[in-house]
Amino acid sequence: MDVFCICCVESKDEKASGTGSGPSASVSGGSVSGGAAALVSADTVNAAHAAFLGLLGTVFAVSQRQTYMAKCVANLQQHHNVPASLTLLRAIISTYPQTPSKPYFTGSTVYQWAVIEDLDRKWHVLDHVLQDITTYKSRVTSVLETERKQHAAAAGAAAVVNVNGLKIDGPTGYDHLQQISIRTNFLQVILVNSSLVLTRDQAIGVVWEQVITRACSPEESDIGLRWFIAACFDDNEFKAFGDDVKKQVLIERILNGGGGGGGGSSSNTSSSSGLQPAALTETGYTLLERYLLRVNDKAGHLRLQSDTRAGSAGGKSLDVSTLTVMSYQELTAGIQMLWNIVLTNARESVGRSAILLLNSLHQNLHRKHITNPAAIREKYLTASLNHLSTALAGDEKSDEHRRSISRNVYLLKTFLAGFRRNAGGATDAAARLKLRIVPDKECRCDPFTLKISNTSTYHQLRVAVHERVRVTNPGITLRTMV
Repeated sequence: MDVFCICCVESKDEKASGTGSGPSASVSGGSVSGGAAALVSADTVNAAHAAFLGLLGTVFAVSQRQTYMAKCVANLQQHHNVPASLTLLRAIISTYPQTPSKPYFTGSTVYQWAVIEDLDRKWHVLDHVLQDITTYKSRVTSVLETERKQHAAAAGAAAVVNVNGLKIDGPTGYDHLQQISIRTNFLQVILVNSSLVLTRDQAIGVVWEQVITRACSPEESDIGLRWFIAACFDDNEFKAFGDDVKKQVLIERILNGGGGGGGGSSSNTSSSSGLQPAALTETGYTLLERYLLRVNDKAGHLRLQSDTRAGSAGGKSLDVSTLTVMSYQELTAGIQMLWNIVLTNARESVGRSAILLLNSLHQNLHRKHITNPAAIREKYLTASLNHLSTALAGDEKSDEHRRSISRNVYLLKTFLAGFRRNAGGATDAAARLKLRIVPDKECRCDPFTLKISNTSTYHQLRVAVHERVRVTNPGITLRTMV
């Protein structure tokens, strides 16, 4: 019991500071009192933790594991010493062997599946973890507001508080990012190693709402985004929720962005709780890409190669060039989101990734399932040329102007160079694109329609346009023509 008390102490200064859960955390009917326990150093806590797990890992202590897991759950239920209790509970669960599937029992062996589901059946541990996430965020928001007011009063101006390093349980307790990571990691562990899954209200209403929409910092938001990324492709045994919930995450949160302000201090979300295209980070874009492809792959609107799914589940980058579009109309909301990212997001890596996915969605159209793919591609190229024309007519000194020109030129160049054999088994070499070209006044040339092969390169397009323009303006050269 004494060792357990030490393991669940968060800070030797909690008693003095009077903050947080401290050493007065209730333990299964009793309490871990202050005094000596509150003065234990972090090194002693770590050593006690290792020794305690070593004892519980032996065959002689099997009967005691349930007792101490119950004590950890009691702390969770009462929101006392939660990070330490969840860390210890996770470690105790790991002393049981894993099994990839049912049955939970083989002879007298008890597996992690059985342990986790027994904890949930007896004490509703999944619900309590979600409730504690909400409770902790309320606490930290209140503390953060108080800190800001105190700093502002002292400095006489708006204060910048280091949210990530904020320790609401005392100077030597867990900082804010550790508090969030421990809770979300424990949630992932129990979902990976059991048949428990989250409902729509739990996934979106609690995890997304608390950790992403109401994130206190971009770093906290990224923790939530990475959690949802890991939950997207369940080939890696992490099935946090069903395909119906994944679709709702995509529609209600990922594609529900647009304009508006930021969600708290998070740079990824807007006031509508959706992802904000203009401020999307690399992590936010990865989330968008994976859910857009996964949900539509499951619905049959596009096809992903099996190695692409496996690579995503393993945390690798997706090879979007291997996808095949089966139903273009069903992808229009995602395509519009990608266009918004290309035109407004300041991060070059995010913008280029969106361009490569846009190109692939317009290049790899299944000829037997998509009617008139040439018209779709023509509309796509026309949209890019219109954006380019608007940018060229705008303010040359603005960042938006330069970004739009650079990205639309890159889009046209990579699109025309990136055609491959489509999923119908035939090459699109015979297909041609019609482009409406509207030259500047300096070219002294009327608008004209240009037909090119869909396998033409960007250089070939420029040459073809130059040949038509120089008929009326012999002085214009290929080098000077945009």
